[in-house]
Amino acid sequence: MDKFIANLNAQLQLKNVELSISNEVKLRLASLGFDAKMGARAMARTIALHLKKPLAEALLFGELAHGGKVIFKLDNEQIIPTYLSHKNTLKKTNKKSAKNELTL
Repeated sequence: MDKFIANLNAQLQLKNVELSISNEVKLRLASLGFDAKMGARAMARTIALHLKKPLAEALLFGELAHGGKVIFKLDNEQIIPTYLSHKNTLKKTNKKSAKNELTL
């Protein structure tokens, strides 16, 4: 599982997105993705379904289109993503920079 998460993290870094996954989520993914007969293919499908699929829309059209951070947590046995956009942070930073330039 760590290999799949590392690959996903590398892909997200190229898009300026930080990935955070709680230990509870990792344990849930391990239980959902374990299949002695299918091996790693089952884990790949589990990662795609529970991590990559929710990220796709946020990366293309949503909160992560301009970068940011995604945090996956477990809530009632459901894997829930929370998105923090860099776009909002950049706007706040630019306003502060503009104020500092005016006072100089």
